[in-house]
Amino acid sequence: MKFWLILGGILLCFWLYPYLRFLIKRLVFMLRLKKICKNTSLVLTPVHKCWFLGFHPKKESCDFLLKKDGEVYAVRLFPLLRHLSALIFNRDQEYTVRRFVIFFSRFSSACFHFDSKQKKLCHYWKNVASENQAVRKILLIHPCGIDVYGAERLSGIEVLAAHQFLSELRRESQAK
Repeated sequence: MKFWLILGGILLCFWLYPYLRFLIKRLVFMLRLKKICKNTSLVLTPVHKCWFLGFHPKKESCDFLLKKDGEVYAVRLFPLLRHLSALIFNRDQEYTVRRFVIFFSRFSSACFHFDSKQKKLCHYWKNVASENQAVRKILLIHPCGIDVYGAERLSGIEVLAAHQFLSELRRESQAK
C-alpha cells in the first residue's frame, strides 16, 4: 500500500509540474512588473482580478494596461505550459502549438512533434480605445517555450516574450 501511495505522489508531481511552473513564473513576472512600474512613470491598470494569470471569462479583452505619457500598452498574456513547445502562427491569425517529445538513449536520440488543432486568435484588443494616446497591442508569451514562428504575420500586434517586454520597459525608462 505504501508503494502505491509513493508512486501516486510521484506521478502527481510530474502531472502538476507544468502548472506549478506556470504559477511561479507568473507570480515572479507580476512582482517584476510592479517593481518597474514603481520605479518609473508607468501606471499599471489591471482589467480583471486575476490579471497576472491571464484567465478571464471575457475572451475579447486584454489582461492589463500600462499607461505612460503618450502611450498605452494593451497586454494579453498567452501561456506555453511545456518547455518543449513552440507557437506557430499561420494565416488569418490562426495558431498551432507544436509540442516536442525527445527520447535519449546511450547510442542515439529521437525527436517527435505533435501539433495541436489550429485555433483562431481572439480579438483581445476590441475594447481598448484611447483618445490622444497611441495603443500598442502586445501578445505576451509567458512562460515561453522553445520559439515563436510566424509572428510577423500578425498585423498590428507585437508578439514578445516576458523577458523581452520587461527589458524594453527598463530600457525606455532609463532613456528618459
